[in-house]
Amino acid sequence: MAVPVTEQDKELAISFIVRQILISWLEKDYELFSFERFKIPETYHHLIEKVLLNISKDMREIKKELKERGIKIYKPKRVNESFIEYLVVVRGYEWNPRFWDAALRNRVKDLAKEYIKNVKKPTSRRSGF
Repeated sequence: MAVPVTEQDKELAISFIVRQILISWLEKDYELFSFERFKIPETYHHLIEKVLLNISKDMREIKKELKERGIKIYKPKRVNESFIEYLVVVRGYEWNPRFWDAALRNRVKDLAKEYIKNVKKPTSRRSGF
């Protein structure tokens, strides 16, 4: 007998949820952040754009796998001031993961750091002089 919701299904759904939140945060930051205070604002704009592009590439793959596995993720609902709950339907079975806001926020921040760290660095270490 097949397990209704596997650990792999759960990991995939959580991966989608965390990246979806990160995209939302970065898009807001991109719009609200005043880059005039920086000496080279184009660099910071470019960094956020590059990170968003990389996340979008990963999200395409995740969405494809969600569809193949028959997983649908619905909008979250606030359980109380500290917890948020998602409805995840996996091949007809419901799974309701709850996340503590602080833990979810930390997970999103950690993922943001990973994406920023993995932005392609210049190939030459020599200066432009």
